[in-house]
Amino acid sequence: MRVHLVNPSDISFGVGVITPRWLYVLASATPDAYGPPAVIDETLERFDEHSVSPGDVVGIGIHTANAHRGYEVGRRARESGAYVVYGGIHATLYPDEAREHGQGHAIVRGDGDLIWSSVLADCKAGAPKEVYEGGRIDGRSFFPGRWELLPKDGYMWASVQTVRGCPKHCSFCSVWRTDGQQARMRGPEDVVKEIRELRQRGFKFIILADDNFYPVTYADIAMARRKANPDALAEIESIRRERFELMERLADLPDDMSFFTQITMEAAEDSAFLDAMRRARIRGALVGVESVTPEGLKAIYKDFNLAGDALAERLQIFRKHGVHVLASFIFGLPTDTSATFDATVALALQADVAFAQLLAAALVAAAEDLHAAPEPEPGADPRRHAGRVGSVLFAAADLEAGAVREVDEVEDRVHARLEDVPADVRQHRHRHRQRPPRARRPHGARTGQGVPPPLRLGAADGVRL
Repeated sequence: MRVHLVNPSDISFGVGVITPRWLYVLASATPDAYGPPAVIDETLERFDEHSVSPGDVVGIGIHTANAHRGYEVGRRARESGAYVVYGGIHATLYPDEAREHGQGHAIVRGDGDLIWSSVLADCKAGAPKEVYEGGRIDGRSFFPGRWELLPKDGYMWASVQTVRGCPKHCSFCSVWRTDGQQARMRGPEDVVKEIRELRQRGFKFIILADDNFYPVTYADIAMARRKANPDALAEIESIRRERFELMERLADLPDDMSFFTQITMEAAEDSAFLDAMRRARIRGALVGVESVTPEGLKAIYKDFNLAGDALAERLQIFRKHGVHVLASFIFGLPTDTSATFDATVALALQADVAFAQLLAAALVAAAEDLHAAPEPEPGADPRRHAGRVGSVLFAAADLEAGAVREVDEVEDRVHARLEDVPADVRQHRHRHRQRPPRARRPHGARTGQGVPPPLRLGAADGVRL
C-alpha cells in the first residue's frame, strides 16, 4: 500500500511561492512502514491517476477554493481502486459533501497530525471509517514537515507554523471556527529546529504560517487583571513570555534569514513586541486593516482596530520598528459607499504601508457573514439561498468555481480607480490580477447539484486575519 498526498489546483505553474505545509506535515505523520509517501502539489505539476494502484491511499486536502478540483482528483483515484481520504478546512466543515461529490471513503475533520496513522491502518485493514475526528491537538504535538521530500528549487518561500488558533472572531473569517480561539503553540525549540533544517536546504525566506502571531494583547492582560483571575492571567502571561522566547531564538539564527507573518493591528501598541520582531528579522507582516471607517469595522466584528488618522498613525508604528506592512483591505462591506475606494487609497498612502492588498468581500465557509444569510422562502430552491455581503447580493448556487460576477465587477471598479495611482503605490495587486484571465461561466451555470459554494478564502492556505 502506497500513500499519495495531493494538494489540488486547477492551474499548474511549475514553481510555487510558498510550500503547502500540510502536505509535508502529513508526510511526516505517515509511518515508515508504508514507505515515503508520494507528495503531489498540483501548483507544480498535475496529479497522475495512473500512478495509483488498487489498495493505495490518496489523501486530498481541500479548502473552499480548490474543492471542485479536489473532488475530481478523488473520483479518479477511486476509479483506480484507491482509498480516498479528504481533510482540510472545507472537508472539516462539509464532510457529507466530500463523500457525495468527491466519493471519499473517509473524511478527517480537524487536525490530522495524530490521527493520520490510524486512518492508514484502517485502510490497510480494508475497513476505513467514514469520519475521523482529529480535533484540536496541543501545540506540542504538532508534527514538523518532512522536508527531504521537497522538490529541488520548487518553492521560493518555506513555511513553518508556530501557533494555531486566533482569539478574534471576525465575521468574514473561518479560522476561529476551524482552528479555535485558543493559542496552541509549538515549543520554541521545535520551531527553531525545523527552521534550521530548512536553512540547510537553502531557504533564507520563511513564512511563519500562523493564524495570528500575536495571540495575547495588552487588552487581554488588562482584562484578566480586572477580573482578578490569577489562573487566566498566569496563562496569558506564559503565552506572552513564550512568544518572546521564540523571537529570541529566531534572532540567534543565521543573519541572512528573513521572516514574514500575519498579525493583528493591536501589536502596534506593544513596542517591546515589535522590537523583538525586528531583532528576530521578522521583516514583514500581513495586517488585516479591512476597513478605514469605524462603521465598517463594527460590521465585521473588528472594532478593536482604529480608523481614520489614528489608523494611519498606528500602521506607521510598524514601519518605525522595522516591520513592513502588507495592509489588507476588503471592499463590499455593508457600510461601504462609492467614496470608500478613494478613502482607502488615501489611507494607504498616508500610512506609508509597503504593500496594499485589495480584496472584494466574499462569503467564506463557516464565517458569520455566510451564516447570517436570510433563510430561503418557503418552497424556494435552497441552493439559491441568498446571503448579503455589503451591497452585493449572492445566490449560493452561482458562487461555484469562482464564477462570482458581482465580486468580479467590484474588483474591476477597484482596480480601475487604482490605474490613476502612482506605480510605486500599486506594488501589490489583487492576486486574481496576477493570473491569466479566467473563463467566465454563464450566469446561473452549475457544476454540481446541491454543492455548498466553494467560496474564495484569503491568504496562502485560506487563512487570514
